Amino acid sequence: MGHKFRRLLTTFREVQSSDQDVLAGIRFFDAVSEIVGRGEKTMIRLMESTPHGRETLRERRSLFGVVTDRDWLRGLPDGTLGREYVRFADEKEIYPEQFEAMLTEALGWSSAETDHGSPIGHFVHDRYRHLHDVWHVVLGYETDEEGELGILACTGRQNGYRAHYLAALVQACAAGLRGDPARLKVFWAGWRRARRAECLLVQDWQSLFEEPLESVRVRLKLNPIPAR
Repeated sequence: MGHKFRRLLTTFREVQSSDQDVLAGIRFFDAVSEIVGRGEKTMIRLMESTPHGRETLRERRSLFGVVTDRDWLRGLPDGTLGREYVRFADEKEIYPEQFEAMLTEALGWSSAETDHGSPIGHFVHDRYRHLHDVWHVVLGYETDEEGELGILACTGRQNGYRAHYLAALVQACAAGLRGDPARLKVFWAGWRRARRAECLLVQDWQSLFEEPLESVRVRLKLNPIPAR
C-alpha cells in the first residue's frame, strides 16, 4: 500500500505543477483509482437493474465499434445525438482510439492490462470509458478542465466511481485555494445533476444516437448545464 500512496503524492504534484498536462491528469486519476476503486461493482449492479443492461452484459455487447463507426454516425440526420457526437469529435479531433493510445502512453500499459477484478468488471469499465465523450455532448460540457470536472462529478457519482469524483473534487479544491472558486461551483453542479438524471451507463446508446439530441436530454432528465 505504501507505494500506492507514494505514487498518489507524486502524480498529484505533477497535476499541481501543470494542470493542463492531460497525461499527468490520467496518471493522477489512475493513482487514486488504485486506492479507492473504479466503481466496477456499482456499474455491474446498475447494468443488472434494467432489461437492456442485463442483455448487454449477457451478450458482452461493446459500444466501441459503435462510437468508432464514424461513417455511420456522419450519415445520421443533423441534430441527432450521433451526428452531434461525431461533429464534436471531428471539431475537437478527439476519438476513442486516440484515448486508448493516450492511456497507454500515460500509464505505460494498455487498458486491457488494468485489473478490474473480473472479465465482467473489465467490460463495464470499458463501457464507461467508451461513453465519456458521448456524455460530453449529452451533458453539454466542454473539454476544458472545468468541463472535465463537471463530467467526472456527474458520471463518477452515478456509477460509484469514487476515484473519479474524489480526484475531481481534490482538483477543484486545489483550484479554489489558488483563487479560482469557479471550478468548485462546476463540480457541485455536476454532482447535483447526477442525482436528477436517469442512469446514463445503462441506456441503449446505439438507439439513442438516432434520436434528436434535445429529445435524448429530455428523456434522460438532463436539466440544462448551469451558467458558470
